[in-house]
Amino acid sequence: MRVLVVEDNPGDVKLIQVALAQAEGEPIETLCAGRLADAVVHARAGVDAVLLDLSLPDTRGLQTLTSITEIAPDTPVIVLTGNNDNATAFEALRLGAQDYLVKGQVSDEFLVRTIQYAIQRKRLEKTLKQKIESLKKANDRMLGTEGRITELKREVNALLAESSRPPRYPNA
Repeated sequence: MRVLVVEDNPGDVKLIQVALAQAEGEPIETLCAGRLADAVVHARAGVDAVLLDLSLPDTRGLQTLTSITEIAPDTPVIVLTGNNDNATAFEALRLGAQDYLVKGQVSDEFLVRTIQYAIQRKRLEKTLKQKIESLKKANDRMLGTEGRITELKREVNALLAESSRPPRYPNA
């Protein structure tokens, strides 16, 4: 699993790397970016998840989240920040974050589990979107078929009505 850690504080980066390195199960490779511009390069190359601080040298606040989710819409983003504000947390979730964690309030085990769950939720979300799109297409085809059936019924009824009239003979 590849996790992009977007954090400009070297101490926080080290703590996250240690936590992820000690995780049980699938090994976690961490890629690090201290600026949004560097994070964009890694996100475009493909990662399984992003741990994102909202305060970076080249961006601040929820615009940081929006920038990452626009570049990597199918990648789960977990906000990991020092800002313990419920309004910001709810807005981050509304904007597409899978979770909002506050630094210093999360155990190593919980952080790893959060990443794993976020990846699974994002996969399920993608599958659900694909199934919804398939259902919409099938529904459109079905509605189109119903329209053709209705049109054929009208034609049959018109032919039946015409055939039930007495024949007209030309004047002899």
